[in-house]
Amino acid sequence: FLTPFGRSYFLKLPSEFSSAPEVFQQYVNITLQSQCNATAYRDDVIVLEKDQQDHDTILEEVLTKFENASFTLNRDKTVFSQRSVTFLGHKLSAGGIMIDDEKVAAITEMSPLFDNASVQRFLGMVNFVG
Repeated sequence: FLTPFGRSYFLKLPSEFSSAPEVFQQYVNITLQSQCNATAYRDDVIVLEKDQQDHDTILEEVLTKFENASFTLNRDKTVFSQRSVTFLGHKLSAGGIMIDDEKVAAITEMSPLFDNASVQRFLGMVNFVG
């Protein structure tokens, strides 16, 4: 964008922009487009492979692509080589896809429903699990 002091541009995507999540998702998708075993939703990325050697190869490619695209990974939130992970509310493992135990517990431990808002919240939770 232009200012009276010259041309300026952002070095990082400002989170205040209403379209920032969509722009970020598109950039992640473009970065991972040739990786069929890597999936991303916003800043959650998962690499799936059947054996460890293939997993490590794909993971190295994904990390290189992220580095080339100037992404920064949060070491505290990064987990590698897990047999089972929770991703977007689902537990993924070699045994298949299951609903996260926390989601089920939130429904079973819910207090009695007294108003429309609580019924809608309950139906939304059940719809997610179903």
